[in-house]
Amino acid sequence: MAATALFGLEGAAAAAHAGFDLLGVVVVGLIVALAGGVLRDVLLGDLPPAALRTPSRIVAGLTGALVAFVFIEVVDAFPVLPLQILDAIGLALFAVTGAQK
Repeated sequence: MAATALFGLEGAAAAAHAGFDLLGVVVVGLIVALAGGVLRDVLLGDLPPAALRTPSRIVAGLTGALVAFVFIEVVDAFPVLPLQILDAIGLALFAVTGAQK
């Protein structure tokens, strides 16, 4: 869940820097947070995708996106290295989850 929120935050921050409005930021953040898992589940035939079975992953992605939109200055001021480490940990956890499925 934390990795989903982090990816939502990262996608939304990129959209905010591109000049998107609130809706664009939220949509891009949500897509970045959920698209990989949804694609994985669809390709494996695990339907409906896990991200759509319960609202918790959607809420986590939306929360990350909204935090990025509201606190974009704080997100920009955050050091890059810890975000890269958290991103790598999140990718590793998603890889383990995909391998288990």
